[in-house]
Amino acid sequence: MNKAKQDEILEFDADYIPQGDIKVQQPAIYIPPNLPAELEPEDVVRQVRKIQEVMEKVMRKDEHYGKPFPSAPKPTLLKPGAEKLGLTFRLAPKFRVQKTEMGAGHREYEVLCSLRHIVSGAEWGDGVGMCSTMEAKYRYIYENTGKAVPKEYWDERAPEILGGKEYKAKKTGKMWQIFKQVENDNPADFYNTVLKMAKKRAHVDAILSATAASDIFTQDLEDLPPEEGAVDTWGKENEKAKTTRRKKADEKVTQDLKDSVKQEGSKADLNEIDKDKAEEKSGYFKWLERMGKAKEKISEAQAIEKYYDVLGHYGYEKSNQVPSADKRTQDEIIKELLQVYEDVK
Repeated sequence: MNKAKQDEILEFDADYIPQGDIKVQQPAIYIPPNLPAELEPEDVVRQVRKIQEVMEKVMRKDEHYGKPFPSAPKPTLLKPGAEKLGLTFRLAPKFRVQKTEMGAGHREYEVLCSLRHIVSGAEWGDGVGMCSTMEAKYRYIYENTGKAVPKEYWDERAPEILGGKEYKAKKTGKMWQIFKQVENDNPADFYNTVLKMAKKRAHVDAILSATAASDIFTQDLEDLPPEEGAVDTWGKENEKAKTTRRKKADEKVTQDLKDSVKQEGSKADLNEIDKDKAEEKSGYFKWLERMGKAKEKISEAQAIEKYYDVLGHYGYEKSNQVPSADKRTQDEIIKELLQVYEDVK
């Protein structure tokens, strides 16, 4: 598919996105004479600490930063979080958009985000973002074939049983049916969506680059040493809170094991319980924690009924009804909920 590059370059500030095609001049870069040629190590530490404190006092996990999907290796900066950091460091975004017609109604937007320091007027950093209607989430839709999902599919979850990789199982009402992936015949429905997505990607990229924050979102506040002569009260408070949480978690596992012994009618001492049993219980609580997070994310997407549909498919109404020893069912439920979240987010 040939791409037809457009001559039109759009430029706009902050949240204003024009719909017409406007030619503009590239702004001149102004560098104030009073900016230091380089930062001292203490300055870098101070900036890192400021970002960490904003995270602690202002930002909320899964709203300003968080994992894009549950199995992601580390949290990433989200759009609201990028806006908060821009406000903190007084960085105003300016966007330049290049539009590319890709044929068959498909379109691609490439956005350059430039950050200007509001106080000094200096150009502070750039970021790029791209999005097109050829991305799978915009290019394809799923149509109901009207066929029921075979029972054997739930044993192996092999796409071949449904018909191939372009098929997937979805629940309609109380019945699981086979849906087929087909191309969306009206890509224009997503023009505004992909433009906003490219803009968001460029802004987040620019903020991460300008504030050197790409690695910060995997750190805890107490990982940074206190400034010389400063009383690191927040670090001590966080460490104390961590210790308390660990203690409560350990106590919960221990109590659960004691309850298990009583229910099974065993007279064995807690210390004699098989180590594998303890590990099983510990893993079960981690699974319940993942279920809680999945429920929260799906609920935010206004699709909480789908969460209970998945549990209901396995014969349960609540996650804590799933047996702690049934690791296979636990894994299958998590996989289904991941698919649900991908469909509704």
